[in-house]
Amino acid sequence: MAASKLAGAAAGAGCGAGLVAALLHWREGLRQGLDAERRGPRPMRGGGELALVDGSPTSEAALQWAARHLHRRGEALHLATVCHPTPAVLDTGTGGAGFQVAEDIRRENANMAEAAQEYMKRARALAEAEGVDPGDVRTEVLVADRGGHISVGQKVAQEVESLRVGTVVVGSRGHGSWQRAALAVVGLGSLSEWLVHNLDCNVVIVKQGLEPGEGGPGGAPAAAAPQE
Repeated sequence: MAASKLAGAAAGAGCGAGLVAALLHWREGLRQGLDAERRGPRPMRGGGELALVDGSPTSEAALQWAARHLHRRGEALHLATVCHPTPAVLDTGTGGAGFQVAEDIRRENANMAEAAQEYMKRARALAEAEGVDPGDVRTEVLVADRGGHISVGQKVAQEVESLRVGTVVVGSRGHGSWQRAALAVVGLGSLSEWLVHNLDCNVVIVKQGLEPGEGGPGGAPAAAAPQE
């Protein structure tokens, strides 16, 4: 009932369907966050660590921090990046001529997925350069249903639940090179706060510009938020 009232109010104010959908999506994310707070703390879990990367210096610093300070030999270090495909048909608002050809979009999505997979090779190399055994490194390209940090956060939450990881490490802001090139950007900055409030595990946020592992203010994460 409340959702329909929200949609009706937005429509009455002259808002487009896209904005109405965004408002409803935001409301759902807020509801999930409140539900998580009501549930209270849950037992700690194990299962290694998950570092979210997107090609940005911050995300790679977060990966290095996880490798240096959290990873234990024999445990899995999961590395994941998140992207979302362009819909099969995209209406640009100019009528029939504004529709992109479905085959072209499929090709763009394939190029995006290939770029993501190529970047994950670099992410793996970074982890191994920090001394992580190659057999401990797991890489994954996650595909969100749509753009926006809530949808991406939900995809990450599914991965966390599936892997049963104990800690997620993320940079404070994102937009790395491969994602900018692919035009499928989901920045990690907008995602980090959502993860802190919604994941049932520890979340560590590493700030941009810090040198992890060197001690002092630059050797610690920007925030360590235990979500038990």
